[in-house]
Amino acid sequence: MIYEVMQIRKNRKSKNDEIRKYQFDSKERADNFAKASQYPTQVYKLEKVTEGE
Repeated sequence: MIYEVMQIRKNRKSKNDEIRKYQFDSKERADNFAKASQYPTQVYKLEKVTEGE
């Protein structure tokens, strides 16, 4: 199972928010990253989509 972490970084100068995405292979790692981050961070599961099955 792959967990993706999406981080939104507010940029006051340019008014453009920067969105960064990171992927982790365990929920624990993703949660630890989110807790340690100073930016608003969301953790969600990536569902694998396989074509042609």
